[in-house]
Amino acid sequence: MEIKLFTGEIDALVHLLTQNIWFYHTNQHVKEETVRAAFAEGYYENDRETYWILVNGERVGLIFIHDISDTIPLFDIRLDANCRGKGYGVQALHWLQAYLFEVKGKIRIEGYTRVDNIGMRKCFSKAGFVKEGYLRNA
Repeated sequence: MEIKLFTGEIDALVHLLTQNIWFYHTNQHVKEETVRAAFAEGYYENDRETYWILVNGERVGLIFIHDISDTIPLFDIRLDANCRGKGYGVQALHWLQAYLFEVKGKIRIEGYTRVDNIGMRKCFSKAGFVKEGYLRNA
């Protein structure tokens, strides 16, 4: 697995985000026009960093790091449905930890997931994340 900076490959971004169902996200069915409008407005770069997750040179996922200028950034990892459950999420979390703590000097990172997202909860646990609590009314 390899992580590469997103450098404006809008068609590939549209393809990945629109060809998958994001069951555990607010917007489960992302529309092409939404991605293109967000890109045009600088969403994937404004106080964010966006990275591709590549396996054998193929784009299989994305890492969005939000609030990158903050000491405690938040992140979102999205994997193509065909690549889930293969360990790429854990590898992405290990990369994210090394990058944010060692390269960017962050003091803490935040990730949220729903209680029913068992796959992501397992990724967090395997990557050494510690659960701080439940957001019961969020």
